[in-house]
Amino acid sequence: MLLIQCFGVLMSNSSQSSVGSPVSVLRRVLAGFALLLTAVVGSVVASSGTAGAAASWYNGTNSYSTITNCVSIIQGSPYQELGAGAYVGSIGNAATSEPYPGEVYYVHVVIYGLGNACSGQRVRVEFTPPANSTLAISAANKVYCFADGVSDAGNCPQTLLAGAFGGSYWIPAPIDQPARTWPLPQGHNWEFQIPIMTSVSTASGTMRGYIAMADGNSNPTLQPTSSVGVYAHAPVISAQTTTTSSNANWPTNLLTTTSLSPYGLAGGAYFDLRTTSNGPTVATDGPQNVGAGVTGSIGITEDWVLPSYTLQPNTTYYFVLRYVTGSGTFTGPQQSFKTPPISGGTTTTAAATTTTSMPAVPGGSGTSGSGSTPTTSSAPTNSSSTTTSAAATTATTAPPIVASSPPPITGVAAEYVPILPARLLDTRADPASSTIDGLALGHGVVAGGDTIELQVANRAAIPPNATAVVLNVTVTGATGNGYVTVYPCGADRPTTSNLNFSLGQTIPNAVIS
Repeated sequence: MLLIQCFGVLMSNSSQSSVGSPVSVLRRVLAGFALLLTAVVGSVVASSGTAGAAASWYNGTNSYSTITNCVSIIQGSPYQELGAGAYVGSIGNAATSEPYPGEVYYVHVVIYGLGNACSGQRVRVEFTPPANSTLAISAANKVYCFADGVSDAGNCPQTLLAGAFGGSYWIPAPIDQPARTWPLPQGHNWEFQIPIMTSVSTASGTMRGYIAMADGNSNPTLQPTSSVGVYAHAPVISAQTTTTSSNANWPTNLLTTTSLSPYGLAGGAYFDLRTTSNGPTVATDGPQNVGAGVTGSIGITEDWVLPSYTLQPNTTYYFVLRYVTGSGTFTGPQQSFKTPPISGGTTTTAAATTTTSMPAVPGGSGTSGSGSTPTTSSAPTNSSSTTTSAAATTATTAPPIVASSPPPITGVAAEYVPILPARLLDTRADPASSTIDGLALGHGVVAGGDTIELQVANRAAIPPNATAVVLNVTVTGATGNGYVTVYPCGADRPTTSNLNFSLGQTIPNAVIS
């Protein structure tokens, strides 16, 4: 497992564009040159296996407004310039097929003030999530607001209002602000991160922003869009099944419960009974229907009262749980139980292994990848009236998802762990500067070509086994043009930057690494 123990932060005095990112005014208005690094949202934690690619933001193209420069009006030679720029996006991980239906993930809206309007600029911020999506705001999954990359929890609404664009959500500013709009001075920016849940898989979902400008010019409504992919994650059927009987003598009432993790896929669960190991099915019972969007593990129970077959005493039976969905059929490992004899006795269990069929899974936002479901450990055998089957499971190859401001990893189940924003690095030589634990302070001006190694794990509630973190990197007081690259210690330095800056700028950018 690749554990994040520290990050290397490389600084350079030459400009470098991020490969694959639009080269635009909006994306270049980012950074500074004392360096501040903040864990802003959370981390991705792998529960087992080998770490792979981390989650990324998947953003759409920029949308701009145009205004008349205020100073040029005063000087008598008016000219037009960009007033504001905005984009939207979502966070995802193609390597781990996330987000999947029913999983909470984040979308974000980002707005930059670019021009100097005589009246100043304010914005009303609304958005529509992809189809079949709902808000998932809770104590564990909050709305996050960032002003110039710094968390503004005090002004961040945790209740969104109905918008004006047919199904849109409005992110209102504090009630003391004019018409509950957000101020947008030149050279400053807002980012709003909102948790949502999508109930079905899609390779072509669309998120749209509605940024109503109040700029004293044409007052346009910017409508940036972004593609959103939600992956059909392969369901997992546990090899650990418990069979209980009401007494040790035949006849008895048997109950078998098998764990199913549907990963949001709707379907029907069937128990298929066999009289020989890996033999033909002699009876089927079902379906027990599971609705779309169900996450976590649920127990599917069979009482073995079958319409066309009667169990016999002192007999070993084999069975599999079969889950039929619109994306394909998934079959769990073969397991077994033995009915008690008429005169009493003990029951034992054993199991063989069968493979799980996998359907094709849609991609999203041009990403692709593959993963596998984790295996489960075997359970001990019990005696008499309660028996527990033991089984080996076969890993099922899961095809590739999506998502931006924050979630995974080939062959690993991962968990997104939100944390409170906390500053981890402050290089400013300022007595008022601070970090969450007093570490990584006072480096001073960072020269071009310098590399700073920064401890991240076990700070600010970041788990020691985190495989990726969501950071906000801010540069301030730049003495020239340059760029910053953030990457895990021990890894090769990437050839692309995370943040480009110009002389005198103070500018932030979100980084997932």
